[in-house]
Amino acid sequence: PLPRQVETTSPFDLGRALLQRGLVTPLLLARATAFARAGHTSLADVLIARGWLSEGEILEVRASHFRAPRIDLLTLPPDPHLIASVGPDLCLSAGLLPVRRLGGLTIVAIDDPEEFDTRCSRLPAHLETFHMVLATRSEMTRALEGALAPRLSLAAETRVPAGESARSMRPGVATALAA
Repeated sequence: PLPRQVETTSPFDLGRALLQRGLVTPLLLARATAFARAGHTSLADVLIARGWLSEGEILEVRASHFRAPRIDLLTLPPDPHLIASVGPDLCLSAGLLPVRRLGGLTIVAIDDPEEFDTRCSRLPAHLETFHMVLATRSEMTRALEGALAPRLSLAAETRVPAGESARSMRPGVATALAA
């Protein structure tokens, strides 16, 4: 089995890596770092939120440093049953997406390799061995929505008890009552 822990040869400094690749200038890095400290958020989040870099650019730098594979969640969509067993709320709040189970191994997509162990520790105990793949948060959110669309639609449609709902009324009646 593959190890849970991310093995690296040196501590990762995203800012330095971005400078070395020419993706930011020293001035932009200093400005983004100041915003990150003031807002108690990550450098990556500031760079993305301000439109200075894309999620993909940051992910490529991380993928290169951690030698972690990217996953195309359109080509290999996540297993809806696996997501349901973990819970979509946990996936969104933890910033991860369980993609597939292969024997006792769970493939987990994440956007920040440094957070892999911490985020995976929130997964249920029966998923004990993890393999990291990388995807942006946007890609994971879209894949989660796609995998659970039928379940989410049904949950939304049946959220209100049938006796209190307008879903059984003839078309036009609900509109007339609402007017």
